[in-house]
Amino acid sequence: MIILQSTPDDSVTPPLGDADMLPPLQAFERRRERGSFFGAVRKRWKRVPSLRPEVVDFYSAILFPTCYCLFNIIYWTYYLTDLSASNEVQMHIPPADEGNK
Repeated sequence: MIILQSTPDDSVTPPLGDADMLPPLQAFERRRERGSFFGAVRKRWKRVPSLRPEVVDFYSAILFPTCYCLFNIIYWTYYLTDLSASNEVQMHIPPADEGNK
């Protein structure tokens, strides 16, 4: 059984010289692995020149409308053809009786 002693700074420390205590852990240094995937990405990213806002605006003014139109063409082509109709479940709802009014 280990009895803990309090110190003047209100921290609790185990008694010194007890046989149950483990030796302190050795400090270790963390190394980056050579040839890792993220290291290669980081190295290539540093070689890319910084983009000016004008360049980003130019490419986005072309890319966004093109992708938007392409998406709409594909979506509406699928939606309006028989491909989408084959996935729907057909239910028969009988007409309401008009004589029960």
